[in-house]
Amino acid sequence: MSEAFRAEYEAANPELARRLKFNIPAADVGLFNFSHCKMGDEGMRYVHGILEHPERIENLILGANLLTDKSAPLLADIIRRAPKMKELSITRNSFTDKGLAVLAEAIGEHPKLEEFRSAENAAKGEALAALFCKFNADEAEQGKSTKGSAFILSSMNEMPSAVLVKLFNAQGITLGAKELLRADGKPAPLLKRLCENPDGVEPLFTLENWQGNQGEMKRVYQALPEAHKPTNFHALLQQLRGTRDAGIGR
Repeated sequence: MSEAFRAEYEAANPELARRLKFNIPAADVGLFNFSHCKMGDEGMRYVHGILEHPERIENLILGANLLTDKSAPLLADIIRRAPKMKELSITRNSFTDKGLAVLAEAIGEHPKLEEFRSAENAAKGEALAALFCKFNADEAEQGKSTKGSAFILSSMNEMPSAVLVKLFNAQGITLGAKELLRADGKPAPLLKRLCENPDGVEPLFTLENWQGNQGEMKRVYQALPEAHKPTNFHALLQQLRGTRDAGIGR
């Protein structure tokens, strides 16, 4: 941030500038709470400039600040320069899939970030579904887990299972064992997320999603806790057998 911008911003927004400065805590405190400041993107630019020691940040709260995708690169830079950050909240802003994708890259590289909240933003989910699969594939190739796919799931945490599955299928992505199971055959984070949703895993068990693949569907079904096994499984299995016998599917 240039000195000219800083002086201009403080002259035009004296009370807000004072409030934003006040919310930067003492040296021994890791909570940086800027919620409900309604700072907007220019305010985010100002905060980015006055954060002299982002390495101190453990909790960064930015809810209800009128932020848009313009703020995503600045926030991503803060995330990368805050290795101790454990919590990030951007609820009740106007980030779209595009902005969240920028943040996802930074969060996927972060060593400690554990909790991310992004409810009540403008994201639709299409780009996030594709990005989740990218992270998932990268993690499988590297043989280790990163925070990339976990970030995407937390970004989608208010979406019903039926919406989630449709988002993936709309991208031409079928949710099979690769996305739903860990290497040891136990439920992966995405499958756990679906189990936690009010409409459960039943929307996952459709002909459109499984594309005739009985083997993968059985593996996922067997990995589910008994309480979460879908009631439509056996009927779908019969349908899948019918498509296979007709020369469709795998």
